[in-house]
Amino acid sequence: MSSKPPSTGAMNRLGLSPLKVGSLTVEVVDVGDSVAVVLRGDADAREAGPELDAYLVGAVHPAVLQAGLRELRLDVTGLEFLNSAGIKALVNWLLAIKQQPPAQRYVIVLDYDEGITWQGKGLKPLACVAPSFLRLHPLS
Repeated sequence: MSSKPPSTGAMNRLGLSPLKVGSLTVEVVDVGDSVAVVLRGDADAREAGPELDAYLVGAVHPAVLQAGLRELRLDVTGLEFLNSAGIKALVNWLLAIKQQPPAQRYVIVLDYDEGITWQGKGLKPLACVAPSFLRLHPLS
């Protein structure tokens, strides 16, 4: 069986299907020995925040723990906007990781675009929630 490049709908090592809510798409893709959670589109719809929260905390988090991953990437460079409910979903995910014993916590490397105003200003405070396991990685 040949390996396929990651694409929308492709299965990944965590066995998670993509999430689509309005114009927001969240996809888990294999990247080498790890995975990336890729957010694209616009998360301005009212239902996007709660759906994103349920996906990250209820599906991605337990799957990462079960797989024993030590690090994953969170790529929001293709995300045009994330409303306050979406930011809250990210905070809830970080809090779920923080509740794990330190030896079971995994690192999130957050790829973002400082050229997109809400990303440059809105994501930096997340580092205060999880300074030991969230690494901000601005793309130029």
